Amino acid sequence: MLEKEQLLAFFEKASSKYNECSFARCLEGKTPEEVEEIISNVQKEVFSEMNIDEELGFESLGQISEAFEDDYSFMRRFYKFVMEEADIGDKVVMSSEEYSKKCERVEQFTKATENKIAASTNLDSKEEDTLYIDLYRMIIAIAGDSEEYESDGNEHENEDEHAMSMTMTMTMTMNTIMNMRTSTNVNMNNSMKKIVTPAPAENAVKLVMNLENTKMRKPITRMKSNTTTKVRYNFIIRN
Repeated sequence: MLEKEQLLAFFEKASSKYNECSFARCLEGKTPEEVEEIISNVQKEVFSEMNIDEELGFESLGQISEAFEDDYSFMRRFYKFVMEEADIGDKVVMSSEEYSKKCERVEQFTKATENKIAASTNLDSKEEDTLYIDLYRMIIAIAGDSEEYESDGNEHENEDEHAMSMTMTMTMTMNTIMNMRTSTNVNMNNSMKKIVTPAPAENAVKLVMNLENTKMRKPITRMKSNTTTKVRYNFIIRN
């Protein structure tokens, strides 16, 4: 397993390459499978530059969720990286209209998170990281959304309703964080010190995914690009 510092360096180097104009040109007209192959080749190149065996590198990527689940700041950076990579495939396989709608939804979710943070003056760093992890996971969940819905005889709900359900998720996550704090009075140097325990990110994530599983919106058909990205990082929702 790679060290945390190595993985962080990998994220930065890979992200930098994804933003190069030459990389964007390579993706033009490609299929989802070809996009994934190009991304994998870029990652192999980064591992090579870092003198890391690519087999160990890819194996480590698939173990991140389990190995670092309690490292809030690291997991925030990790999910941001996965979100950025999933977006690469969306730009290629989505129509301009579909991608524009996705970007609008992402902006709504991002503003909802920022508003929650701005309205909460006593959040600590772990709790803020939890909200961003929540945000990035939701964005990853909609990545590859082809806007095709499984038919159950009814039309799918409009995007405003979906955005509202995501905003409710943010509110519920915030409330969970605040409610799960426990306060204990400890006598220290004849003064009372308040001990605050932040809510684990894992619990907030479970709350998000439970809401996602029960919301009114119909199941969607995911494009292969997003599926492959999730497999690459072992992006599995654990109940």
